[in-house]
Amino acid sequence: MGVSSGAALPRYHMTRMKLTGKVALVTNVHHYMGPAITEEFAREGATLALHDREPAAAAAMATLAERLGRTALALDGDLAAPGEADRVVAAVVARFGRLDVLVNNNAHPPTGSATEDVSDAVWREMMARLLDEPFYCLRAALRVMRPAGRGKIINVTSAAGVPGLARYAAYSAARAGANGLTRAVGREVARELGAPLDIFVVRKLGYPGHEEYAIGAIASGGVRVMNPLPGAAPQPQAMAAVLAREEAELVRREQLYRRQRPASIIAGRTVIVVDDGLATGATLQAAVLAIRQQRPHSLVVAVPVGSAQGCRSLEDQGAEVVCPARPEHFIAVSQWYRHFPQATDEEVRKLLDDAHREHALHAVS
Repeated sequence: MGVSSGAALPRYHMTRMKLTGKVALVTNVHHYMGPAITEEFAREGATLALHDREPAAAAAMATLAERLGRTALALDGDLAAPGEADRVVAAVVARFGRLDVLVNNNAHPPTGSATEDVSDAVWREMMARLLDEPFYCLRAALRVMRPAGRGKIINVTSAAGVPGLARYAAYSAARAGANGLTRAVGREVARELGAPLDIFVVRKLGYPGHEEYAIGAIASGGVRVMNPLPGAAPQPQAMAAVLAREEAELVRREQLYRRQRPASIIAGRTVIVVDDGLATGATLQAAVLAIRQQRPHSLVVAVPVGSAQGCRSLEDQGAEVVCPARPEHFIAVSQWYRHFPQATDEEVRKLLDDAHREHALHAVS
């Protein structure tokens, strides 16, 4: 999700992360999403370490947090310089005794030009701010979090690194590097935890004749969640046809994706359900209900963006919801992506096959 330089940021409602007693480090706190993150983390009870390259900016955000009744530590320095991130993280641990959350709020305005006109200075600056900084901070945080056996790292990056933007070669390359860094570390941690990747098929139920309007969802195990539109109940015969079609598609996809592999064992384990976003929340509600039938130890729903109402509906079911952004005006998940292609069956099968093979090799070793 990217915001152009100088654009007014919409107000976000951050996830209720139960941050009381947690220590969070937010970098580049006076830029991009930094002020909104600071305010919402403070309202959720976090103790805050707030970094900015400019000492006055860090101090101003610390004052804001303190006015909201939170303890805050202002930190400054150039995180792209080797050793600086380690110094900052060490200062946080020295003051508070722990580090629970790192928000890598990587911000730098994109500079557009023909690729052959990109100067060495522009290239180096873009890489320093959007790739070196998040790597150094992530590495420093992992050196604290891994021995402690806890911690969350949020890398704020951009979809510009996926398709690449014409005339923004340096910006796109740096963002692509940060996206790859995030995925690589995620897979590394998942491998250490022995966490398998699996598919959980849920099908949206669209209003007959207007399938883009979700009025419910179905999931494995016979779970059905309905959110009918007020005053617009569909005809029973038309709704039955929608149900039959989506149930058949659910079975087809499960058989196609699993290749006769059994589903992962969920009972007694922590389950993280990941989706591209949530609007009404119907599909994830169905997933949560179906997964709860298998008695997991705990259940976490992770999405990059979602409607405030949809997130609350899942929290009301007792799920922990990790959703960095809850915009007030939410129409569809796709509006928050610059590039939002439909994953093909073959792409899903390849991802699952690769993950299954990697997990099997790790289990043997």
